[in-house]
Formats: sequence, structure tokens, C-alpha cells
Amino acid sequence: MPFTSLLAASLVMAPTSAPTGDVASETAKPVVYVIPMDGQMGTDIHPSIYETIIEDVQEVKPDVVVFKLNSADVDTIEHIQNDDRREAGMLGMFQEYEGMLKDIHTGLRKAGVDREDMVVWLDDGYGIGAILGFGFPKMFMTDSPDSRFGGLRVIQAFFAQNDADVQAKMEGAWMGTAEKFLMHGGREDLIPVLHAMVMPEKKLYAKFDGRDVVFSEDPNGAVWTLDSSTERVLNFDSDRAERVMLSEGSVENLEDLVFLLGHQDYEMNERGQEMFETYKERWRRAFEQCQGLLRDAAEQEREGGIKGMGRAMNTYKKVLGLARQYPAVETRLSRDFGVSVLQLEGKIKSIQKAIAESKRNGRGGSSRGRSGKSGRGGGLGG
Repeated sequence: MPFTSLLAASLVMAPTSAPTGDVASETAKPVVYVIPMDGQMGTDIHPSIYETIIEDVQEVKPDVVVFKLNSADVDTIEHIQNDDRREAGMLGMFQEYEGMLKDIHTGLRKAGVDREDMVVWLDDGYGIGAILGFGFPKMFMTDSPDSRFGGLRVIQAFFAQNDADVQAKMEGAWMGTAEKFLMHGGREDLIPVLHAMVMPEKKLYAKFDGRDVVFSEDPNGAVWTLDSSTERVLNFDSDRAERVMLSEGSVENLEDLVFLLGHQDYEMNERGQEMFETYKERWRRAFEQCQGLLRDAAEQEREGGIKGMGRAMNTYKKVLGLARQYPAVETRLSRDFGVSVLQLEGKIKSIQKAIAESKRNGRGGSSRGRSGKSGRGGGLGG
């Protein structure tokens, strides 16, 4: 058990004097509100659910807000490649993630949460989701060999160009966006760390300024050499991040984390966790439903005739309704099957037109065994 866990346990077990009068009450305990950031960036971790949760935070007005981050694009055993690449984070939504983080901080300020009580607990962040590890004033990591903070080399996909001048301009623009994540969290001092985690040519050293660690590309006066390579990017495990004071500490559980924040006891509010888990379960169930509906619609179109086309149209309308209800569903339909809301709307209009034409021409039966001209479209995402 880590030292912090033993210390927390001993203090909890130690006898305390009973409070007198009206000094103590149950409301004296700090309220801790945990918000999961768990799963795929762009679907599970999506602006829509955090807008809802932050509205609840403003009602609860907790003392401490902990964002538990667990988003990995690559499995912990990289060389086996047993990860599902369909679950990799959505790179194309990078600017939306920055806007999401900005809105989160705005909402927390309205809720009266002190900046020093906004915490990210990084269980595993590897890939585009790791950028959120920079987005809050304090970061803790899980005390586990599987706890990672890295994989941000994927950001290079935004500015990789054949032309050196164009690449330099794109690099400046996209790294400027990446640096905004640190600014929202008040962690501008970690910009050299971000650069070393994204670009292999960047080196990183650390020195002390009083009790503070200063990260820099300059090796003069360095106490630690964190990255002297120009061929690979920098990644951290929980032990290394704690040793160089990038993280506030490594913890086994929430009790340890809250103790390190200075609280021996607390009251847990689970509403944010419940809302997130419900959202994640529902959108994923809706996505599975859409996959089956698309197969059904394709078969119904092949059936042909007004009846078949009408059934297909109604099936596509169900898919469209789910995609509109859950932006995450549209995102996955678009990436996995090339099906967007606009395409679904166009498909429905096309079938409506074909049905109207068939009625005008008096063709109302099934096209099976005939020319097949009534069954148009051939489905979506097949």
C-alpha cells in the first residue's frame, strides 16, 4: 500500500474529540463531485453530456470536482495490437474538445468551485484524450503500471505536410490550439512538456526554482533530463510523472486523492457518474440498434415496390431520429459506415420521390420477379 494510503488510514482511525454545540454538522464535510471522462473521445467523451453534467454541478455546488480520465487509443500492450481501432479517439473534433473544456471551466466558475479544487485524476490517458490531462489546475494519476499519460504524437496528423513552409504554419496553428488546453487549466508552465509529448525533435529538461520544478528545452542547470532524443516523443507513467512533480501524486482510490487535497472526510455526490454512465449506455445501445436498422433498410429496398420502399423509408427515419438524438451515434455512423444525417435526410427524400412516382405510374407491388426498377437506392452503409 502506498505511503499516502497508510497515512490516510491511520488518520481516519485516530481518535478525535467530539465537537460541541452547533459547530459540527453533516454539511461541514466537503462535497466531492466525480465526473467521468471514460471511453472514446468524440462519442463517450462528448460536449453534450458535459453540458448536462455541469448544469447539475451548478445546482449541487460541490466543494471539489474530480474529472476521472480513462481514454486510451492504444492498448497497454502495444506490440500485440489487441485494441479495437474503431474505438480510437476522433481526431477531427480537436477544436470541439477545446471548446468543451472552455465551457466546463466557465460552468465550474458559475458553480462557485475554486480553481484549486478542480482536479483531473488520470487513470489512463494515451492518445488524443491525454490532452485533457493538461486542462485542470491539478493532476493526479492512478498508482498502477498501466496508468499512462502520453500518445499525443497523434496531434502531428494535423500539420504533417510535404512543404516545409506549409508544415511550419500548420504546426504553429495546431500547437496554438493544443496550448489552449493548458491555458484553461492555468498550466502554461507545462507548454514545454506538451511540445516534447507531441514533437520528437523537442527535448525536455527540468530544474528547480526554489521548490518549484521548471520544465524547459534548455539543458543548462538541469536536474533531470527527461527527453534528450530527437526521434521519439515523451510519455509518462504514474511513477515518472510523480517523481518530476508533473502530477500531484499517485493514488489508489478517491479517498487517497481527497486526503492529498487536505480533506480527511468528505461527502460523495454520485449524480455526475450516474448521468455519464446512463448516457454512455444509451448512445451505444442506440448505435447497435442503428447498425441493425441499416441492414434491415437495405433488405427492404431490395424488396422493392411501394411497400418495400415505404418500409425502408420508415426504417431510415428511425436511424435518423437516433442520430439526431445522440450526436455520438452520427459520429460513429459517419466514421464506421460513411452515413451522415444529411445523407439519411437525402435518402428519405429520394425514397419519398420514388414512391410518389410509382403511385403516379400505377406500380404498387413488389419488384421481386419483375424488372426491379422500383427498388431504388441500394441502401446506405452497406
